[in-house]
Amino acid sequence: MPARPNSQDNVHSYFPVARCIFRAFTGRWAKRLYLTVLLLLLTLTSIARLRSYFMARNIQAVLRALAAVRIDQTSEEQLVKMVPYLGKSERNKEGNSRRVYLARISNES
Repeated sequence: MPARPNSQDNVHSYFPVARCIFRAFTGRWAKRLYLTVLLLLLTLTSIARLRSYFMARNIQAVLRALAAVRIDQTSEEQLVKMVPYLGKSERNKEGNSRRVYLARISNES
């Protein structure tokens, strides 16, 4: 009885282009490239999440300090010491002088 040819050999001989493409997408260099791209995406998304986390912490610090401010009881000196990221702005409109305090938090580096 003649030996039955291996079915794997038939597939390779009938579809050589498909075999070449399959090897190109599953070869050692391709796997390294996939791993590199995956690690790059993981790193970029982690950096974006960390920036958002630190910005949220800054905003929470300002809100926590503003919650402790009492109207007509907290002086301007205490306000400046209590609230982080607080900036003072002097505005003059039509002869009226106005002092404004602003908390400036930005996501721009």
